[in-house]
Amino acid sequence: MTRLLDVENLTLQFDTDEGRITAVDNVSFSLEEGEVMGLVGESGSGKSVTAKSLMMLNPGNAHYSDETRITLHLDGKPIDIMGLRGNEMQVVRGGAISMIFQEPMASFAPAITIGDQMVEQLLIHTSMNAKKCKEVSIEMLDRVGISDPSTRFKQFAFELSGGMRQRAMIAMALSTKPKLLIADEPTTALDVTIQAQVIDLMKDLVDEFGMGIVFITHDLGVIAQTADTVAVMYLGRLVEQGTVRDVIRNPAHPYTQGLIAALPDLDKLDVPLSPIPGDIPSPLERPPGCVFNTRCSQVVGPACTTVIPTFTEVSKGHTAACHIYSQNQSEGAA
Repeated sequence: MTRLLDVENLTLQFDTDEGRITAVDNVSFSLEEGEVMGLVGESGSGKSVTAKSLMMLNPGNAHYSDETRITLHLDGKPIDIMGLRGNEMQVVRGGAISMIFQEPMASFAPAITIGDQMVEQLLIHTSMNAKKCKEVSIEMLDRVGISDPSTRFKQFAFELSGGMRQRAMIAMALSTKPKLLIADEPTTALDVTIQAQVIDLMKDLVDEFGMGIVFITHDLGVIAQTADTVAVMYLGRLVEQGTVRDVIRNPAHPYTQGLIAALPDLDKLDVPLSPIPGDIPSPLERPPGCVFNTRCSQVVGPACTTVIPTFTEVSKGHTAACHIYSQNQSEGAA
């Protein structure tokens, strides 16, 4: 497979009234063409901020570390996204990279029809004429399950239901056939039938165009159906990475184990759910050492509260940032 994206040492801080906070801390991952990577974790873990960094969409109070590197490989040519300025960003924003945002109403201009916005995007990022842009837009609205797409094409965002707006936003993001699609909770507002339809559409486009997807969700069930690999995030740090099969069947990090244990079991509906105890800390009060130590039931010693764990290979291609495994390695070496 061909490398599509490299993210190295992504560290991002925001200036706030309470001081400078760290939202993403030393995050690194790679994505191949045609690969779907799931990014999972609780609200406040830094998933959306990480995704917006790939298109430099975070607000003006954001500060990236000097060590941060984000490289998009486009037709064999590496593009340093951190080095792009002004109109240069047009190459990636809406062109090579598209993003499906969590809130569809914020993604459409209220005084412009859905169709005009879709056509404008295609005119900017493709060589198609206006007639062809309209045809492609209506076809994509139809592919995401919107009934009577020719009529919806002429309507405004406020005339559509929440679920229909979500599907229109997905159609708009997919219409340029991007090399990389960032999908931030794309199926949240959809019923299960449309969810399945949208997931199937994404899979078809991956097969058809070799598109890579960063799929952000809280729903591990959706990840199991959709993704090839998964990265688990907690309080701005990645804590586990691997194939979906490995991570879901054999979760290594205590946080991942807690997320999976919290899922309802359809065979045991009378059994109470097992949530992870406690709450995710404020970024202003990041715990020293492992960021999960305040909620972890498997603390192995002082290192958990003083030393940031590094990634250790649990099995081939499956890594976890946890002192349990670094300690086991040290004992094995001894």
